Amino acid sequence: MPPVSTNWLRAPRLACDAGVMTRLLGAWGAATVLLIAALQAGCGMSSYQTARNLPRGATSLTAAVNSNSYWLTVDGDTHSTARNSFDAMASHGISETFELGGRLSYYPVEEQDSVLLMVQPKLGIMPRKLAVILPAGLVLTDEDHGWELTPGVLYTHFFTPNVSLETAGKLLIAIQDDFGDSNTLVGANVGMRFVPNGGRWGLQPEFGFYIDPNEDGAFTQLGVAFVYELGPRDPDRAAGGAGVGPPPG
Repeated sequence: MPPVSTNWLRAPRLACDAGVMTRLLGAWGAATVLLIAALQAGCGMSSYQTARNLPRGATSLTAAVNSNSYWLTVDGDTHSTARNSFDAMASHGISETFELGGRLSYYPVEEQDSVLLMVQPKLGIMPRKLAVILPAGLVLTDEDHGWELTPGVLYTHFFTPNVSLETAGKLLIAIQDDFGDSNTLVGANVGMRFVPNGGRWGLQPEFGFYIDPNEDGAFTQLGVAFVYELGPRDPDRAAGGAGVGPPPG
């Protein structure tokens, strides 16, 4: 079935018919439709982050590809779709506990592309274990835009010096372009980072799952990222913990 656009948002299109869109607008409101459009684009669902902080002056570069899906039940009917998206991220160590980064997510769709631009600050709470993040940015389409916040907590656990569990618990908050409405999803990402001995690069497959606590729907993300680090190296903070063992205790 051909995608359709909403009156207020105009550009983002959902993979459902006009009758489903009308029911969505009536039941959920404009902000939720923006949220679905953003998630259909894979915007903000992936994480590919770690609780480890970069050394001061170091930089990490990340490139990822994702497959994103959603299932929605409206008036007893379930609708689903799957889309691909691409992420490019960079982060720079400002201090031993603070990083500042950026993110570009791109969703190519016939007749309608979507782009997410975000600033991604990260504050370390427990070295190599726990950090908090507050990404904030703009969802752009060919003809319109909205806002997005994804505050969250990162937790990292090392199984070996070269293999770590990377998890993130996040809220995904979509905000209407005029700040008149918003909606929130709750979710988590789980991944594994693999780094060769002494290497500056790593691979991180990841799975994400998000739900709307007030509605019957689920959103998933499955992807893989390539991560490369530049600049100063701290043995305790190198990608994947190469060269060091798990923290004591």
